Amino acid sequence: MTHKPPIWKMNVQTPIVSMGICAPGGVQSMLNQNRTLLAIQPPSGNSIVLFTAPRTPKERLASKAHPGGYPQDLSLQVYQWYSISDDRIAFFNRTHALFVTLQQICSENKGVVDSQVNVKLDHIIQLCAEVRELIDITLIAVKKKNSEDVVIFETLRSVWQLCDIFYFNPVEGPIGEELLLWITQNEPLAPGRVHSIAQKPFERHLHPDFWPVLFSYILRAQFKHVISMLRDIPMDTDLMNTEDNVINILIDFMKTMPRIRFYESKLVFLEEFATWRENLQCYVSESQLQQMLDNEEYVEKFLLVFRTLYGDEETILNLSESWFEAIVALTVYSHPATTRTEVGGLLSEIQNKINNGTAYECVIESILKLDIISAIPHCLKIDGWLVAHLTDFLDKLSKFDELKSSTLLNSEMERMLTLKSEMNISMRDWFLINYANTCLGNGELWVVGLDYLTFCGSAARATMEEAVLRIPPDSDFRIKKLLEYCSNNKLVEQANIIHKVIAKSQYASGNLGDAIYHYLSAGEHKRTARIIDKLIDGLLETGDIDTVDSLVRSLPGDVSDERLFFLYRYCEFHKEYRQKQYVKAGNLLISLLNSGHAPKRMWPNLLLDAIPLLQSKVLIFNVEDTYELMRCLEEVVFKKLDIGQPDTFVISVRSALTKNLARAIIAPI
Repeated sequence: MTHKPPIWKMNVQTPIVSMGICAPGGVQSMLNQNRTLLAIQPPSGNSIVLFTAPRTPKERLASKAHPGGYPQDLSLQVYQWYSISDDRIAFFNRTHALFVTLQQICSENKGVVDSQVNVKLDHIIQLCAEVRELIDITLIAVKKKNSEDVVIFETLRSVWQLCDIFYFNPVEGPIGEELLLWITQNEPLAPGRVHSIAQKPFERHLHPDFWPVLFSYILRAQFKHVISMLRDIPMDTDLMNTEDNVINILIDFMKTMPRIRFYESKLVFLEEFATWRENLQCYVSESQLQQMLDNEEYVEKFLLVFRTLYGDEETILNLSESWFEAIVALTVYSHPATTRTEVGGLLSEIQNKINNGTAYECVIESILKLDIISAIPHCLKIDGWLVAHLTDFLDKLSKFDELKSSTLLNSEMERMLTLKSEMNISMRDWFLINYANTCLGNGELWVVGLDYLTFCGSAARATMEEAVLRIPPDSDFRIKKLLEYCSNNKLVEQANIIHKVIAKSQYASGNLGDAIYHYLSAGEHKRTARIIDKLIDGLLETGDIDTVDSLVRSLPGDVSDERLFFLYRYCEFHKEYRQKQYVKAGNLLISLLNSGHAPKRMWPNLLLDAIPLLQSKVLIFNVEDTYELMRCLEEVVFKKLDIGQPDTFVISVRSALTKNLARAIIAPI
């Protein structure tokens, strides 16, 4: 049996940087050639761009001893210090959805009455099971691909399943059957050994691994496999009759062994198990088996099998290939009444067999001892996802409350808890923030990372404020998500900065409409005014109202900028005029002039626009409107605004106004 190694994904080998200028490790050679390495690191992500450049500019070199450049100077190399596979990204996204559901359930159930507490617990337990199901599904997928992720997902499943047994949905009665299921699914026998035995269909019992594998199956109570292997052992029928056949007797005992899952009462189960063990007792003596078998080797082997079933601790410890097997076999055969709170006591009896060399083994031991506090630092060495979600579920189930007075803290955990206490941050929030930072460094998981920070309260505020500014708003999707996130979390200052960055980029690209919108959203009214003035100047120069109209209509209608409001209403005026809605167009024109929204440099254009309406057969402007237009004309003339050819302009407008005034005066009221 092989134990899983620690698998923290950040612990990867540092990549070797080679630009092809010198031999590996030849730093002095690079210096002699006046070259150095420069790097650019993006604000978010897990990569860095490296390139070579002169250490000293060639203009400052005293001689021409050094060449001016190398072909490698034109080469850029990108290095990643860690990567997340597509399968893990998909897994992170799916478990993120369950994480959000869990937070919502707990948020909705805050302050609930006692009668509703069980409903909340049922939901949490159900979500624990769904997480485990997702781990199983992903494990199947990566196994089909023969992916490197197989080991990590096997580890996640094992730890999560054991936490389910001991913490999430704890078994209250004897725990042996649950541990049997756990070791069968997560610590299977080495496939190579089993396959090797199967290659000898007629002489399997002669294979050197036959008995070790059979003993392992016995220890794991996998009786179906044991019976199949026993039937391959040839027995001398002349020396024993059918009724005394050791194999048949052994098979009968395995088939009749009481299992807790078939009993409603723990007491009845223990009584039946005691009776079964009494019947087995006579076969644990060597003398009894010697009377039944003439082969000393078989006597020795079957004696070990019977003593294992009987629960002889020394035999179980000697036969077990790992302490995992030993502890499970002890709870099944030696101490069938063992509950989850008593497993730790059994571990102390086999402490000399425990030699934990990996973080995984340390986690398993700590969970079996119900010492989750000690397990957490080792979980961190395995995977950031595991420790983040494990602490979150334990927090939701209030498991940390009962562990605060634990006297089993190791020095590393004491240091971590002290640090978190000084920073006024909970253990759950600490690990969730660290996991969120890992996600933020991935281009496909940054939304997930931000979401995790949302549910860490004030502890994650500083990280949240910094994180949204590290993500480049380089696509419509990112812009939308970032601004939504800022709005939902009241990150006003960060939203303004993002709007400014986008506005500057859009302005540089000539997208004035988007630039105006984002500058307005950032409260940059001066910058907005400059862009709108540029639009008005273009309108005065070219008279292209269609371009201005399409730009203005791309903006939200509830803009508060005065100049932008003018452009919007001015485009409305032209729209009404084109649709021959002359009365509406006239009213818009008058409102633009007397409301003060129209810049005075636009007044000459507005007065020229009024001429066709003044000359209309239908009276558009009444006396009061005409006087307002005359007042504006006089101010244009008095202030000497740019009106092109003054005489022609004044004569044309004044003539139209005079005629319209005469019509308006005599028009019936």
